[in-house]
Amino acid sequence: MNKFPMVFVGGTLVVSLLRSVIIPVAFETIRHTVNPDYSRPACLLKMVNETVPAHYQAHPFYSGLKAFSPNEFDDCDLQQYVDMQYNQCEYEIFQACLLGMGLWAIWSFVQAMSQRPNALEWHPLLLLLLSYVVSQVANNSLITVIMMSYAHFAQDIVFLCGNIMHHCDISSYRVENNASLVKMTPHGFALTSLLTIVWGVCLQHVIVHQWPVFQTWYHPSWIGLQTWISLLNVIFKVKTSHPLMHAVATKEMLQAPVWTFEWRAAQHVFVHHGNGDAFGPSFLFDPIFSQALHWYGYLHNDLGGFIPGTMSHYIFAIAFDVSLGCLLGLLLAAVYAVCYALVTFLLQPMVKWMEDNISTIVREGWSECCRTATMAWLAKARRMVWKKKVKVI
Repeated sequence: MNKFPMVFVGGTLVVSLLRSVIIPVAFETIRHTVNPDYSRPACLLKMVNETVPAHYQAHPFYSGLKAFSPNEFDDCDLQQYVDMQYNQCEYEIFQACLLGMGLWAIWSFVQAMSQRPNALEWHPLLLLLLSYVVSQVANNSLITVIMMSYAHFAQDIVFLCGNIMHHCDISSYRVENNASLVKMTPHGFALTSLLTIVWGVCLQHVIVHQWPVFQTWYHPSWIGLQTWISLLNVIFKVKTSHPLMHAVATKEMLQAPVWTFEWRAAQHVFVHHGNGDAFGPSFLFDPIFSQALHWYGYLHNDLGGFIPGTMSHYIFAIAFDVSLGCLLGLLLAAVYAVCYALVTFLLQPMVKWMEDNISTIVREGWSECCRTATMAWLAKARRMVWKKKVKVI
């Protein structure tokens, strides 16, 4: 009996639960031992409400929150709170963790490939290279988008960390850019991001290790390296593209083709900073997070009436976050399944055909070889159709 479904569901549930529990426990521990204002929801929401009230009222979650006590709002010194977010400590921790992850990923990859795992021995080098390229592209454009959108959703909605600062207009407090990782690493950003990265890497290992068919073309040592490369790409884009998006975006760009820079810029500036939606922005995955945002606001505010910081709020937040993590785990498995199908049914036959016809390719050239192969395939197809007609007669 295939144990993959049971192991995958169990692994996804455990990893998602650990991530969802560690984040609020860490925040509360820091508030009680180091800084009582660390990722303080009352101050963050007060800042959004006072600096961009239209955004606060349009937000499906923020606008429906039960009011905090007057004291919680009144004792927030917003100037001091903004200055707190521009700390270098968490940024240096974030950088050190990324560096450590990169060194570990490179070492694991080199060690594994130098031993040429048995499962990959029969593959020609070209197929391995193409398989790596396919999985790297999938990691860049799909897997990392899922991970970072999940982290963004936790930061803005579920656990209300300092990343909410990028929803505020802080021009009256500071002149620097208020986007996370551009000029600041706000409270809680490093922890939620790093734990989400660990969540994604662990689930990918569960998928590849427990579904042996993947290991016929993909080695687990690729996971860390590909995730690290994708994260560097994301960080580079945030530092360079985010300020540019706010500078050039116009509402007309909302009609631009999806996945273009113009479309992403308009989605971020006019949708995400309009009503809090478009966490990616990603044409494929935004609908999932959009529905999650509206359901979270409805269940948390309208049905539960929870107040951030209370035990009932944390129980609901953890349960919702774990459920979302399990759903996204299924998406990760689906991405690997698509990559497997692409390699197995397209790239592998293509490489096999190239191996069988290499002498013809060298002698006659690509165009002649492809013409000959096409004619042979058509002749074979005609013979198959003729045989069927004969049988019918």
